[in-house]
Amino acid sequence: MKSTTSTLTSIATLRRTTCVAMIAITSLFTVAAFGKSEATDRKPLTVAELKTIYLDCDRRATDRSLSSSEVGACSVVYEELKKRAFDGDFDKFHAWSRTQDNVKRAAR
Repeated sequence: MKSTTSTLTSIATLRRTTCVAMIAITSLFTVAAFGKSEATDRKPLTVAELKTIYLDCDRRATDRSLSSSEVGACSVVYEELKKRAFDGDFDKFHAWSRTQDNVKRAAR
């Protein structure tokens, strides 16, 4: 069993990573919306990072209502993840998502 300190450190790290990723996604989304080219020198998020962020979005949406900016950022992550990891196929994405739900239930 993890110690409380270890658990809190893990949560803080995940939140920090999620925050950085959300800022990166929001800035890329904003740059794309306004046609600026500053985003060309930024490294895109990996599929693994997108999955982590998506699952965090899903967990937060289950726990509470998301703000409109959170909903927007999570939607961008969902679309990018579906496109890059599942060839844009909702059924493939949904099947993966359900396996993650089963993992969460098993961990309880």
